[in-house]
Amino acid sequence: MKYSELLHFEPITEVVKFDRLNDISYQESLVRTFVFSKEYEDTIIPFICSNLDYTTTVDTFGLQIVGNYGTGKSHLMSLFTLIAENPDYLSLVSNDKTRENLAKIAGKYNVLRFELGNSQELWSIVCYQIDKYLRSVGIDYSISNACPLEPYAVQLSRMMAHYEAKFPDKGFLLVIDEMLSYLKGRSASDKLNRDLAVLQALGQVSDHSKFRIVFGVQEVIYNSPEFQFAGDMLNKVNDRYKQITITKQEVKFVTEQRLLRKTDEQKAWIRNHLSQFTQFFNDLHANIEEYVDLFPVHPAFFDNFQLVQVKNGQREILKTLSSKFESLKGEDVPSTCPGLISYDSYWIDLTAPKMQTDPDVHRINEIMAIVSQKIDDNFVGVQAKKNHLAHRIANACAVKILQSSLSATNGVTAETLVDDLCWTDSTCFDREILQDVIDNTANKIVSATVGQYFEKNEFNQEYHLRIVGGINYEQKIKDYASQMTPEVKDQFFFNFLVEFLPIEIDQYRLGFPIWAHRIDWISHKTMIDGYIFMGNPNERSTTHPQQHFYIYFMPVFTESAKTRGNEEDSVYFVFDNISQEMKDYIALYAAAESLKASVDSSQKRFYESYINQYKNKLKQLFNTEFKENMEVYYRDEKQTLSPEHFLTARQKKWSSAKSLHSCSKTISTPPVPTIRSLLLCVSL
Repeated sequence: MKYSELLHFEPITEVVKFDRLNDISYQESLVRTFVFSKEYEDTIIPFICSNLDYTTTVDTFGLQIVGNYGTGKSHLMSLFTLIAENPDYLSLVSNDKTRENLAKIAGKYNVLRFELGNSQELWSIVCYQIDKYLRSVGIDYSISNACPLEPYAVQLSRMMAHYEAKFPDKGFLLVIDEMLSYLKGRSASDKLNRDLAVLQALGQVSDHSKFRIVFGVQEVIYNSPEFQFAGDMLNKVNDRYKQITITKQEVKFVTEQRLLRKTDEQKAWIRNHLSQFTQFFNDLHANIEEYVDLFPVHPAFFDNFQLVQVKNGQREILKTLSSKFESLKGEDVPSTCPGLISYDSYWIDLTAPKMQTDPDVHRINEIMAIVSQKIDDNFVGVQAKKNHLAHRIANACAVKILQSSLSATNGVTAETLVDDLCWTDSTCFDREILQDVIDNTANKIVSATVGQYFEKNEFNQEYHLRIVGGINYEQKIKDYASQMTPEVKDQFFFNFLVEFLPIEIDQYRLGFPIWAHRIDWISHKTMIDGYIFMGNPNERSTTHPQQHFYIYFMPVFTESAKTRGNEEDSVYFVFDNISQEMKDYIALYAAAESLKASVDSSQKRFYESYINQYKNKLKQLFNTEFKENMEVYYRDEKQTLSPEHFLTARQKKWSSAKSLHSCSKTISTPPVPTIRSLLLCVSL
């Protein structure tokens, strides 16, 4: 019996693309082919429809659809937005209960869809797309021309007023895909915070209005490690959205109902075939109906596929399986084994060139090349019969170790491999013997690599790939520091300043290196307000309202950015005379931070150790250099800072509010200088 005779195979060879949604036949196909699990029928679709009902008096939110590549995320968004746009598609829905729920939103919206594919600011992209849409429907209004100082939510609400004047009985639904990939490309703090502020505003306007925002992501944004430095802003975004997650159960259901539909007769044949092997495999014995429904996919494939923690490692599961079915369907179902697609086969997909850009995958690929060669060199003669099994064990370990940090050395036991690989041998008459063979084969891989690249953890009995050390991290940091641009070094210097200076409030404007600051004007018993800038005098025009003083910390390395002004309300802190030692440590700190972000997870802790060393040294140097080598300019004239400038705030007295003041009281031995005490001596 061939595989093709046992299932009605309908391949999924491409993911849904928004740019094809102007094709009517493509639209109809998307609605007609959607498969509804019980979760979709009872929970997901009713919740979506309830949230899109703009006549309700309850709170409504933006929607975040979470699902790995190829799990049906874009298909789901296309389904309900197509029906919200065109009620004629309602009749194509295959599920009666779902059709009844979708009828509540059918034809109630005009829909604007687009994918994020460039690195422009999110607000600019949203405004461009909305303006283009408004022109297409005859609305003479441009959100791009609104006052840039107004909050985003105000600008969106004004746009909706013009929209509703044209369409009083229609909502406006904005649908965006590939959001997470876009944001990860904008993960610099200044860019990300501005984009998150836009998302917050879009979600805010989705409450109690006819505007709604829906976007798709591959994982929950708020859990993404790249964004945790923006935790406060992420929480504000989270408050404005509800998330709908496409789980592995939904993917299994789609696989079963669309890719692998079977008749009762076909299921009976498969059940009889698999029953021959239940004595060897406990999980197969306990869950044979699940194995029948998903045949020829091993149920554990889904669990392990979705645990892979590398960028794009979970891409397009349905497309991946479709490709495997396509290559398998012309073959005969083997009579000596279950003939299942197990998760170890996914390692072949991870070796594709496009996956090698991920540091973890690249590192494991290097190790696996050695392990595979050692297997071929050592599994010869009488051992040659176990060569294929050895490669499968190694491949399983490669997939497993990528399900966590490489330093965690996640692995497999001989017992779990029995059920997960469903491997059989004519010499094995029961499960215990089968487990011994797998265990012995794995031990031979350890021997073949002399334990350098493949080993066994005696504590938990797991076999795993071994991440080999021996890297000179300090030299790599030094080499990288010598190649860094002045602009990048300065950016990390400013990051250090922000952490080290007494800046205790959030940035004045997200995405701009500007902070509000207050100085205690003791003689007048009042506080005066101003701003602190990190290295960019040109950003002064972005600060409103105007304040009493402006403090600039100038760059160390970028010569073109060292231009000073002579404004009467500005003070410039200049670091041109700091020691070469301090410059070197700034560069090393910058290099270590940069390298940490680009290496695999097993190496990050080494770079973190050096980052802490460099920061501690910088703090020591900084206090000394600030006192001895830092220069202050006012009205383009260098100011003399006496030791009294480094006294504590209680020892200060101010003599004027319009010039840089020295302290009226002196002491013979000033205390250790602090940045705070220096700032408190500046009053304009």
